[in-house]
Amino acid sequence: MAMGNPASPTADGLAAVAAEIVCCAALLARVADAVAALSCEAARWDSAAAFDAPASGYSTKDQADVAADLKMLLRGPRLAGSREAGGASANSFADVPSVNGNFRQAVRALDLDAGQGKEDVLMLLATQFATSAHFMCKMSVDRARFCAGSIADARLREELAVAGIDVGDLKGTLAELMADSDAVSVLWRVHEQLLKLRGCLAWEAAVAMAAIETAHSTIQKPRASAEGNSSVSMLLRDHVTDGKDDPGVSSATVEDWRTKAIVAVRSQAS
Repeated sequence: MAMGNPASPTADGLAAVAAEIVCCAALLARVADAVAALSCEAARWDSAAAFDAPASGYSTKDQADVAADLKMLLRGPRLAGSREAGGASANSFADVPSVNGNFRQAVRALDLDAGQGKEDVLMLLATQFATSAHFMCKMSVDRARFCAGSIADARLREELAVAGIDVGDLKGTLAELMADSDAVSVLWRVHEQLLKLRGCLAWEAAVAMAAIETAHSTIQKPRASAEGNSSVSMLLRDHVTDGKDDPGVSSATVEDWRTKAIVAVRSQAS
């Protein structure tokens, strides 16, 4: 996600910055669905029960589309068994269609008005966009922590539990946005929020991969076995491990995977 410093006060400059943000955000919206699917697999979440509701069961088409995407991504054999999630952890999985669908809506709303370059409208839409991105970050971190908790290696589990990203609270995020009096500064804050979201998703993906890899190590099944081979996990694993069959998992490994995930998203956005 390569973005310059949005510092032009003109209407054309505002529109250009907003358009660039929309382009990057649209990519992150797709990545977020794939990463959430990976966490569902790592957590052994019952996705069939969570995402099989008919389209009419969702508030918007975007939410229904996210649920359909998740079902497609999770097709194929996955890790056996299940693990109960309660409270905030349960919501971070079950609410993926709602939260990710709302983010898609926020991206589209900003896209529709980006070309007009109207400062007051952009500031309003940017605030709504930042709110949606904040919830995406929070849910991503919650899922990562839950997946980390499933790792059998106590040392690795504890190291990952205290790592990650500080999302902050929504009140603080909005206060920072509202402290700026012009659209240029607000859009720059939105850009920072997107960078935070990218980091959250990369960390979530790395932790989910660690949970899946350690699960395979614990049950001593070969990578070619049926379990834990959903299309999304196989694709991401091949990318971050460079095709190695036995990468081993440590906190350093997870950090390396996180870095590679960020680079992969950045390269697609350029």
